[in-house]
Amino acid sequence: MEPPAVVLHPRGALDLSTSPALRVEWYGLIAQEAPDPLVVDMNEVTFLGSHGLSLLAGAARRQREGGRRLAVRNASPWILHLMTVSGVITAVEVWPAQC
Repeated sequence: MEPPAVVLHPRGALDLSTSPALRVEWYGLIAQEAPDPLVVDMNEVTFLGSHGLSLLAGAARRQREGGRRLAVRNASPWILHLMTVSGVITAVEVWPAQC
């Protein structure tokens, strides 16, 4: 039986002030539940800083090491741009809003 998909709904800024707590939460979830895919719904993310990009990259790496996927959905064009120029976009699946 395959593990179920899990959807995370971060809100506000993903930056230096929020990333440490989210890192503990997300990495713990990955280690304990092994979701496939792990979906990050970016609909309510208002800012994505370098620490948020690092969080996404690290979560994607942990998922990939377990043979699982990390997907991002509902990302704004600006967030997708930041993910592209940083290279994080290559580590995740990008899903349209309706998925």
